[in-house]
Amino acid sequence: MLSVQGYDILEAEDGLKALKIINKEKVDLLIADRAMPNMGGLELLEKLREEKKSIPSIVISAFGEERLWAEAIGLGAEDYILKPFSAQDVIRAVKKNLKENK
Repeated sequence: MLSVQGYDILEAEDGLKALKIINKEKVDLLIADRAMPNMGGLELLEKLREEKKSIPSIVISAFGEERLWAEAIGLGAEDYILKPFSAQDVIRAVKKNLKENK
């Protein structure tokens, strides 16, 4: 859905692979699921914080608990999207967090 909008996308099937990509490539925005194999989205944000890497981030989760949202924000997430979500929800969050008017 994002590549159709003109964004270049790098994909990782889990948090560990995402971290490897982030360490090799310039990443403008991270979208991470809270529940991923090997390293979840919150753990990924924590690792990025430890490594002093600042990347605007959006966390996706099926759980809308305020505590999880607060934890994600505390770890540096800019936004939080609840499942189920529409393509427009994601596109709107990406534009907002990249501060675009596309």
